[in-house]
Amino acid sequence: MNTVTEIVRQWLRENGYDGLCFRNGGEECGCHTDTLAPCGEPFPRDCVAAVKGPDGLFYPADGRPSEQTGDMEVNHENETDDR
Repeated sequence: MNTVTEIVRQWLRENGYDGLCFRNGGEECGCHTDTLAPCGEPFPRDCVAAVKGPDGLFYPADGRPSEQTGDMEVNHENETDDR
């Protein structure tokens, strides 16, 4: 039987994400798929799928720091048209 963490880990990997991130005001955290939710928080904690930036930090999957400019560039590869 798969745990929620195992299901989330599998989904993130199958869809090309590096982990999760959470941002709320001044509070921020991120975790890799190998070590999901080390904070011990239950799912969901308003975490979102994330990609790892060139600086080693995790960013929401809809944008990542550009390696050239440091600005956010939109990543649409995992979006669908059923909004």
